[in-house]
Amino acid sequence: MKAILSILVILTGLAIEASSQTMLTVGQVYDFNINDEFHIRYQDAPPNASRCKIIGKHFSALNDTVFYLRHYDNYYSEVNMVPSPHLDYFFDSYDDSIFYTGLNTPIDSLYSNWPVNDTLGNSFADTLYYSSQACGSLVYEYFGCTNCNFEPDYHNEQFGQGLGMVLSIHQCTVWPEIDDRYELIYYKKDTLECGTPDTTTMSIAETEKVQGNIFIYPNPASTVIHLATSLFSNCTISIYNTTGILVQRLEKVTIDQPIDISPLTKGLYFLTIERGKQQYQTLFVKE
Repeated sequence: MKAILSILVILTGLAIEASSQTMLTVGQVYDFNINDEFHIRYQDAPPNASRCKIIGKHFSALNDTVFYLRHYDNYYSEVNMVPSPHLDYFFDSYDDSIFYTGLNTPIDSLYSNWPVNDTLGNSFADTLYYSSQACGSLVYEYFGCTNCNFEPDYHNEQFGQGLGMVLSIHQCTVWPEIDDRYELIYYKKDTLECGTPDTTTMSIAETEKVQGNIFIYPNPASTVIHLATSLFSNCTISIYNTTGILVQRLEKVTIDQPIDISPLTKGLYFLTIERGKQQYQTLFVKE
């Protein structure tokens, strides 16, 4: 649970405007070196991480294209309700290659034709700034919105110098609803480290299983959940989302007391039961 509840470093937030800087190029954004390391997480999902390390690099004959060889050490998790609610972890490792061309092209050229059909109610903005939460790296941020006045579709992407894409958010309120978030939570370049590395290994999978005789019903649930347990009465209930943020806390909860989860957004949540020095964890899904 400790890995799940650790505070994630969000590579957005306070920034210092860098209006005097020229626009970053594709080559500056994807300027990686051998042994550079990047940890990426997809939010609003059970614990996961994509951990990439640069292990090879070369340029084309004209120096307009760069090729990288990468090693990945990834994992993701899924909710398994049998025999009792817990997370199952899945790990994989592999090598792949990728290339970037047009290295002298400004990075904002990727969005030269967006939003499409730019009419009243659509908007576009871009900014170049130093991000204090990305250890002072120069970052280009793109924001676009279509149908902003009615059923908006939002896009927000950020690119860091020598970091590639550091953030991608897509939110759409029109069916099918989309709420995707891709985030760089840690990077290491030479002696510089920024963020918190994800060190999850297969050995922690067992710690996510339900401890003790605790059962949540219904599960998944949309409005109310109940705890069926003989372990506690007059206890404290804490509910955390998958990023480790406390979203709800109840004191002096009694057995069979309904817990209102209607204010929570859809997704996976971790529920902690505390009484004195005793603590138990379980999880549920809000649908």
